[in-house]
Amino acid sequence: MFLLAEPRLKQWLERQLSQSIAIESRKVLPSFQQYAEQLVLSCAGHELQCVVRTYSAKFTLWPPYDMDMASLVVNSLQSLAQQDFPAPRLLTHGDYLPGAPALLSAWAAGRSIRWPLKQQQIKGIAQTLAQLHACRPAASLPVYKATSLLHTFDQQLQQLDCAPARKVWQRLQGLDQDERLVWVHGDAHPGNFLQDANGDITLIDWDEAGVADYRVDVANMWGLLSGHTGKEAADWFISCYEQASGTQVGPLGGWWLLLNLRDWLAVEHLKLQNARAQLRSDMANWIAYADSSYAVMLDSDDFNDS
Repeated sequence: MFLLAEPRLKQWLERQLSQSIAIESRKVLPSFQQYAEQLVLSCAGHELQCVVRTYSAKFTLWPPYDMDMASLVVNSLQSLAQQDFPAPRLLTHGDYLPGAPALLSAWAAGRSIRWPLKQQQIKGIAQTLAQLHACRPAASLPVYKATSLLHTFDQQLQQLDCAPARKVWQRLQGLDQDERLVWVHGDAHPGNFLQDANGDITLIDWDEAGVADYRVDVANMWGLLSGHTGKEAADWFISCYEQASGTQVGPLGGWWLLLNLRDWLAVEHLKLQNARAQLRSDMANWIAYADSSYAVMLDSDDFNDS
């Protein structure tokens, strides 16, 4: 069912925009723990291209999992706009029903970057992440430190019976301390980077934002590039990020596994049976990946983090 079939939400939008609206077109967007539609509205004869999202639950991939996502996204977009960062422009927000938050943002131009990535796209992603990591974090962002994450994950794993997850945990025991705490996106993958016809990039989907080691974002992209495209592309990404940020990137292997473990434990927390089965298989693949000859990206230097 289309979200705007709910008349109370349409009425809320009309109140927020202070005028009647007509829906010219709509497209349901893939989303997790929320409902989103890409819309073209007609407002007083003017066309408004936008995205409306409603949040039905308080859940993020980060423990303790009950972060208020709507407030997190609102605060992020407001702060990013003040710093001229290329993120969607927030138009309005509020509860369209008691305890039912909704956000309306401008429609960001461009399409999600897709595999296989071109060199200029990799460079653009690296530069965008470096720009984000130089931004002043919004005051309300949660802070995720390596030591506290490992402590929380240890408690969760003690309650589970999963050999692959325990093996990942063993890999993480030497994870080094945070190098540089910055504003991180938390879910940096090509699909969250929109590129328009001019090559300009907009970073979307801020549900997992926080303050953490910069390698949360860098390791995720590095690991994805290594697996999808190869070591040369991953090395090019690191080179571009180092040039844009002025930072010499530290070891990434442990952080890449930490993020995979985070995602797996989040799904375990939700008790989504189908997803759990898939992620158990993924976990075994991650271990095989780390132990295989292909894993030059996860060589001994990456795990000598102590």
